[in-house]
Amino acid sequence: MRGNIDLVVVGKIVKCQGIKGELQLEPLTADPGRFERLKFVYVQRRDGTTQLCELEKVWYHKRRVIVKLAGYDTVDTAGTLAGSELAVKSEDLIRLAPGSYFYFQIIGLDVYTQEARHLGKVEDIFSTGSNDVYVVKDHGKEYLLPAIKDVILQVDLENKRLIINLLEGLD
Repeated sequence: MRGNIDLVVVGKIVKCQGIKGELQLEPLTADPGRFERLKFVYVQRRDGTTQLCELEKVWYHKRRVIVKLAGYDTVDTAGTLAGSELAVKSEDLIRLAPGSYFYFQIIGLDVYTQEARHLGKVEDIFSTGSNDVYVVKDHGKEYLLPAIKDVILQVDLENKRLIINLLEGLD
């Protein structure tokens, strides 16, 4: 969230791709195809500034999204955006199926076992292809929790809690 507009990050610019100002993007969305449906995105720079940019072109390479932003036509100009995040207005988020959540909703939740033992906070999420894995950290201890029904029992966004079944071998 920056300024008066609620923004949600949907990707992170990794580096330049090619010589014409294209950017390699790590998608932070369950639907990387959404970039094709966007006309504009907000670029949130590392210095805290935010800029509205037109998306000229989108295509895919391996697990990355390649984007071309209007006005960034060379490696030098596009390179200044490395490390920046792309965001959309919260009202432009895609609709999820019941029981599905955006990464930004899960990251930061406190994680508790069903016996009320606090394990830490969700620090990161990565995809394995078959399911997401929640990275939970607390005081140097790290848990890798598969986001499957046998493990994730309850997502309580209102109270910022995730209740889990800590299967044998995950502890």
